[in-house]
Amino acid sequence: MNQSKKSTLDLQFRELMKKKRGDTNIVVHSIENAEKNPKEITSWIQDVSDVHKKKQPPSVVYSKPFPDIENLMQVKSS
Repeated sequence: MNQSKKSTLDLQFRELMKKKRGDTNIVVHSIENAEKNPKEITSWIQDVSDVHKKKQPPSVVYSKPFPDIENLMQVKSS
C-alpha cells in the first residue's frame, strides 16, 4: 500500500469499509494544474485501476439450494 498518495489510500480505505459505513460524506481529491501534470493523471488512473483489480468479485448467497440444471431444462408438456 503506497502511503505517500493520500488520495489512493483514501480510495483503498473506502473500498474496504464501504459495507460497514453508511456515511455519505466523501472526500474528493483533485490534481492542481492538471493540464500541466499528465504524469500525475496517468498515475491516478493506474492507482484506481489497481484498487479495482484487487476488489473481490460480487457474490450471491442463496438461502435454498439451486435446482438441478437438468431438471430445469426438461420440456414440460401441458
